[in-house]
Amino acid sequence: MKLPYLTLPMALAGLLLGACDPIQIEVILSSNVVHVPSPSQQDGGTGEGDAGVDPLPPPDFGACENGVRSRQLATNAMNLSFEFDSEGVGHYAITESGNKIHVGSTRPGDSLVPAGELRGYVEGLAIDANGRRHLVYYGNSPEMYYAHERAGGGWQTTLVTRDGSPRTLKLDPSGFAHVVLSLGPHDNSRLGYATNRSGQWEITDLGIKTVNSQAALAVDAQGRAHLTWWSLDSSASGISYATNASGAWVIEHVSTRGGNEPVIALDPRGIPHLLYAEGGSTAWHAVRRNGFWAIDNVGGANGSALDLKVDAAGNLHALLDRSQNPKVVYATRSADGSSWRYAPLITLNGQGGVTYLWENVLGFDAAGKIRVGYWYIISSDTKVDPWNFVRYAEPCP
Repeated sequence: MKLPYLTLPMALAGLLLGACDPIQIEVILSSNVVHVPSPSQQDGGTGEGDAGVDPLPPPDFGACENGVRSRQLATNAMNLSFEFDSEGVGHYAITESGNKIHVGSTRPGDSLVPAGELRGYVEGLAIDANGRRHLVYYGNSPEMYYAHERAGGGWQTTLVTRDGSPRTLKLDPSGFAHVVLSLGPHDNSRLGYATNRSGQWEITDLGIKTVNSQAALAVDAQGRAHLTWWSLDSSASGISYATNASGAWVIEHVSTRGGNEPVIALDPRGIPHLLYAEGGSTAWHAVRRNGFWAIDNVGGANGSALDLKVDAAGNLHALLDRSQNPKVVYATRSADGSSWRYAPLITLNGQGGVTYLWENVLGFDAAGKIRVGYWYIISSDTKVDPWNFVRYAEPCP
């Protein structure tokens, strides 16, 4: 999830576990981190809610604009996690008023339904190969829960730790979960990594402090994790990257540039690609090849990084947030490394206020056509509390 520019109400009541008793799983804590000095690198660039959620079917699509049409999925959600499955169906989990977690999808006629008795603050959603949803969330004190839909219905819930808040969730090809979490008190929090790949939850304290306790995560075909984050550490300020591909965690400093949380994607060969912004306005792309990070400017579209995907052919697809409408720009670069191309995509209606993008997820259907799930808030001097909208966009027919 991209960090919000404004803070919505986040006070959560006690968390009620799901449809069955939690699985008793031993949690192993470890610390196995190796720091690698930043290598000499060549810059390949060319320059610089009381209303809750209404569980009714979503309204019809609106008019076609910039080649896409959109529809509203929910309003005034307390929190949201959004993900697309392999067929391009968007799935989303929302924390609504009363801290109840609801789930829904973009299938025509689908609506939000309670996720069993789950209550808490959703911070990650993933879809497995069978189309079942997996969640990570936390309650009103630092504690992390993992839940997934059972094959026969209902939800299975596990308490992972009482000393950590999840930040993002990914599944590997075998269906095991990988989570980035924030460990320790808020004023001294550190990045942690958790997985159940061994059959039990194992947590590694990475000892890393990041801006807003955030980090992006990707998992490769072998179940190895790849992280990136924005750091203000005087010894390694800017963008950093870490992976456990060698069996131990190795950390690399990528660039001194940085202005918002980076995003990460792996190409078909497992090579990491990062997208981030300098000063929150100029987007940069970094790719690791032959032990070095090559960096290029995304181009005239500019804007903050929202999401990045790499298709089966190795082509890059990105979402950027601009300061003016159309707010969302769709940027692409072919696998041969040619220049970035970009086009306006989504215009946000401020309704007399100022709009701020929050959650933004890019997906593709089976034919390779893009889908976008997005959440934005509107701040207005005439309204004490900001209000927000969850929407879904797809190409016009």
